[in-house]
Formats: sequence, structure tokens, C-alpha cells
Amino acid sequence: MGGIGSGGRRVGSGQKGKRGVVVQHPSAPAPPGPPSDTFDPPTSLRGKARAIWAELAPLAFEMRTLTRATEASFVILCRNVALERRMATRRYGAGNANHRGIIQRVDAELAHFCLAPFGKPLSEAKPASAVVSKWAGLLK
Repeated sequence: MGGIGSGGRRVGSGQKGKRGVVVQHPSAPAPPGPPSDTFDPPTSLRGKARAIWAELAPLAFEMRTLTRATEASFVILCRNVALERRMATRRYGAGNANHRGIIQRVDAELAHFCLAPFGKPLSEAKPASAVVSKWAGLLK
């Protein structure tokens, strides 16, 4: 155990002092910006869940995580948030196992749409003109 080939990368391991350029993963969400395509909630979404759509959708549009392709998942998120809020107001429903389970579900779904805080600001893409080669100073 613990010999060559076991494990993998470790946090803090590797060469010290030299830092490479961090490149954003292609599947990472786009940085916040103007919403690309906004649309109304589906007609099947009613009541409190529709009000939650009105509350959360502008943020998801801004983060560019709510699209036509993710609309069905967002509808489920809205319904689960409505269910959690209803369970939280019940005298014997708040804090029980079912309530804790729906809280975990809502937290995971909020994270899918980048609506939950995760401790780091999203990096904004630099314009192409701002990227300067480290050799540019020597060529002048």
C-alpha cells in the first residue's frame, strides 16, 4: 500500500514557485453577461412554482445556465423549491428526514444552474486584444 502507482495527484504536490496559466474547462459555464435568450415559463408551471420561476429565472438567464435545453430541469427546480418552502412552514414537517432530503435536492439543483454560492467569483473572459505574449516586450 502506498507504493508506486497508487493514488494519484495530491493537493499541494508538484513543483513549487512556477505557476501556469489557468485555462477554463470547456464544459464550465460561461461567465456572467447579458442574457442570450429569455423566455416565459411553460404554461404547465402554476402557483408558487411559477412565482419561484419569476424569482430565479432572471439570475439563471444572466448566468446563461437557463436555456431551452435546460428548461425541464429548471421547472423541476422551481417545483422542488416550492415544496421545500411548504415543508418548512409545517409544524411537524420542518427539519424531518423528508425536509432535509428536499433541502439537499434543492441545493444540488441550484448548483447546476450556478445559483448557489460556491466561494469563488466566476472569471470573466479577457478580450483578445488584452492577451499579450510574454515575448511582446522583447520584440519592440
